[in-house]
Amino acid sequence: MEEKKGEVRTRQEVANLLEALAGQLRQGYLEVKGRRIKVQEELNADWDLKEKKGRLGATLKLRWSVLETMEPSARQAAERQMADFKGVKKRLGTVLAELDRAVQQGTMPAVEKMAEFIRLNEEFNHYAEPDWAEQMQEYLDHVENLALAVKLRNLEMVKHELADLKNQMRACHAEAK
Repeated sequence: MEEKKGEVRTRQEVANLLEALAGQLRQGYLEVKGRRIKVQEELNADWDLKEKKGRLGATLKLRWSVLETMEPSARQAAERQMADFKGVKKRLGTVLAELDRAVQQGTMPAVEKMAEFIRLNEEFNHYAEPDWAEQMQEYLDHVENLALAVKLRNLEMVKHELADLKNQMRACHAEAK
C-alpha cells in the first residue's frame, strides 16, 4: 500500500483502501512499495480528525521499528545513523541555547559559535528525510537570516530569527510525533 497525496477518490474507494489496510494489519504485515513489512503486535498509532475552515481532514499515523527484520549489517548501519542523527540534534540544541543565552544577556553571539551552528545545521540537513524538504528549507532560510543578522550585528534581528528558529523546531517536532 502506497500513500498518494492529493488524489481524488470516491468514498467507496477510500473505504476499500482502509479495509485492505485493516486486513493486512490483522495478518501482521503491510505491503509497502512491493515489499511485505512485518507489523509488531503493539505499535504507535495516532488518529486525528479535524474540521477547519469548512473542511474535514483525517490523518492516520502508524509507527513501529523494523530494525529486527533487517540484515545485521544494514541494521547496524541504521542504528549508527540514528545515533549520529540524535547526536547532531543534541549538539544543535545545545549551541542554539548558547546563542539564545548570549542574546538574552544583551550580547551578540560569538562568531565562532555562529559558525558551529551553521556547520551543525549543514550536518543536520544531511540526515533530513525527503518529505522534510519544504520545512527544512524554511528552517535553513531562518538560519541564513540569523547568520546575516549576526554579521550585521543587529541584535533585534538576531532575537527575531532565534525566535523563528525555535518556533520552526517546535512545529517540526510536533508534526513528526
